[in-house]
Amino acid sequence: MDQALDPVVQALILECMASPKPLPQPCPPVVASASVDRVAARLAALKLAKARYAALRKVHRTLAAEFATLDDEKAARLVKRALRNVKVWEHGGVASPYYVRAWRRILQDPANSIPKMLRGHNANALVQNSPFGFIYREPKYREELRVGAPEEA
Repeated sequence: MDQALDPVVQALILECMASPKPLPQPCPPVVASASVDRVAARLAALKLAKARYAALRKVHRTLAAEFATLDDEKAARLVKRALRNVKVWEHGGVASPYYVRAWRRILQDPANSIPKMLRGHNANALVQNSPFGFIYREPKYREELRVGAPEEA
């Protein structure tokens, strides 16, 4: 083929080729349109999720850099508030014990542990379940998170 196919069309062609059933004759356009719409919606949702996770990781990366420059008292207040959120998760059964244990470990040395956590395979899960949700109200973080959010009407 001389022209590159749209990824959605490629996905549909591969799906049809993999199916042992013969294609219906003729293929109703409503079915094809609905399939294309579902695939397009799924691709859009994946793109949005990817942007949201990237924004959350960037916020945590910025927070880790700030921990390195904060005075001890302010850093201790942030950690204390985050630990209080972790305690609420634990006692209220709000989050999995995995997140409780992971964040307690991270909060022992957030300036060094957060960057390590962001390189790990569970980075998206940990930033999505972050005890630092309270900092998202600050304008610099709120603007960063707006990148992955859908436009409000």
